[in-house]
Amino acid sequence: MATPSLPDLYWLAGLFEGEGSIVYERQKDWKGCAVKLQLTMTDEDVMRRAGAIMDVPVYGPYQPPVLKKDGTPRKMAWNISIGGSHGAAWGMTLYVLLGQRRQARLREILTAWRISGSRQYKKRRGLYDTKVSNTSSD
Repeated sequence: MATPSLPDLYWLAGLFEGEGSIVYERQKDWKGCAVKLQLTMTDEDVMRRAGAIMDVPVYGPYQPPVLKKDGTPRKMAWNISIGGSHGAAWGMTLYVLLGQRRQARLREILTAWRISGSRQYKKRRGLYDTKVSNTSSD
């Protein structure tokens, strides 16, 4: 993957600010959480550009399941989703370019991700003391 240009990063941050979502997903297989960045739009060209910048596939088109108020179908949509360590990396890359509300949400999610990953890493290697406080900075 080529390193994105600064204008591309600004463009992508603006797109995420307006259209994206930043979530964390609980991972049942290892009881941690994963950072996930998602975009869904009806503009295929915009989604293809975002996918190219992030080096991820663009999924679609698909028909949104919810109808408009008048009962007609919505426009076809495309989706990008990037999770795990790659999602966290993109979140950290875009962090300084995002607004305060999204920065706060991203900080919350990255903290939960870091703590859960650190605990699970230590548990898998027998290094985790279950008596350690949840507020430790491991």
